[in-house]
Amino acid sequence: MPGSRQVNVNVGIETSPQAGGVVAGKPEMVGSLGSPSSISAGTSIAHNMNSTDDEAWVFVVGNGGAIDLSSNPQIAVPTRIGQKLAIIGTSDTNTVKIEHGNGVVQNGEIILGEKQIIRYMALSLTEWTESGRQ
Repeated sequence: MPGSRQVNVNVGIETSPQAGGVVAGKPEMVGSLGSPSSISAGTSIAHNMNSTDDEAWVFVVGNGGAIDLSSNPQIAVPTRIGQKLAIIGTSDTNTVKIEHGNGVVQNGEIILGEKQIIRYMALSLTEWTESGRQ
């Protein structure tokens, strides 16, 4: 017909992180309260984020008892500036101690017991800077 046109519309759900679909905003999860990542003194805490991830939550427990991280870096380095990271303790016996230095800028040491959380933000690609704890 003169003066008319056909328009095709895709009504499917957009799931790309860039489009703000159902995947956007979901943090990368490493472990859980019931099945945390077992950490040894000489290993770095892995967050499994790549450069497109905005945030990760890592649930940790000391491997075989209370541990003091001696690795450098203590937490795997960020993959993009602006990323956020939450480290969550899962045991009052098998705690994980993180200290200022070795890839972490924070307000003193923290010993992560059950459901204790420290949060970081990436201000550079070489270290995590504390943004809060609870």
